[in-house]
Amino acid sequence: MRALGGLIFGVVAGVVLVLLAGRSERGRVILARTDHSVQGFVDGVIEGFRQPGRS
Repeated sequence: MRALGGLIFGVVAGVVLVLLAGRSERGRVILARTDHSVQGFVDGVIEGFRQPGRS
């Protein structure tokens, strides 16, 4: 039950931080960089699963 509470708190806190950061120009730039980095990471993971012969 504690883990579920922690997860819910983390999600809510993350959403609030993103909403607050989007209000300023600097915050929007940081969000765009973070979004770009996360997308690159996810794309790399997906490519790793698509090429099973690579090690």
